[in-house]
Amino acid sequence: MKASDITPFVRIAFILTNTPPYKYVRNADCRLFYILEGSGELNIKKKTIKVEKDFVGLWRSGVKYRWNISKSQKLSMAIINFDYTQSYKDNCFPIQGEELGILKTEDFEDITQLNEPILLEKAVVLKKDVLDIVNEFNSQNIYSDELLSGMLKQLVIRTVRLGN
Repeated sequence: MKASDITPFVRIAFILTNTPPYKYVRNADCRLFYILEGSGELNIKKKTIKVEKDFVGLWRSGVKYRWNISKSQKLSMAIINFDYTQSYKDNCFPIQGEELGILKTEDFEDITQLNEPILLEKAVVLKKDVLDIVNEFNSQNIYSDELLSGMLKQLVIRTVRLGN
């Protein structure tokens, strides 16, 4: 797959304001997380990473991860579940790999950074884009799917650029 082939489908975009699950998850769709408040740890690809406000994580389907947040901490994060193509847009609910099987994992030829998780600290320049996607998803206005696709493609490219 090439960058020019990206036509994202936003499955869901929301704000989580309580503690995420502690168990490992293998996502069947792609994920983007933006930490709005709080801190904790992310276990991903056999690494433990400290996360705090303005952290961004972006990874493709099939990645196994777990959030470690102490019960005394509160964490608020924006979450976007998506696919890089429109192929699975009939699946409109967040799905875990163990539940329905991993959706096709795209391999990128030109943006090879997307073949591995992108984990960015202090990515405050992406906050507005992330929140705009969450707000548009929740508005469900006419042509929201088309607008969300363009907005997410822009966010993905900006995330890759920031990671370089």
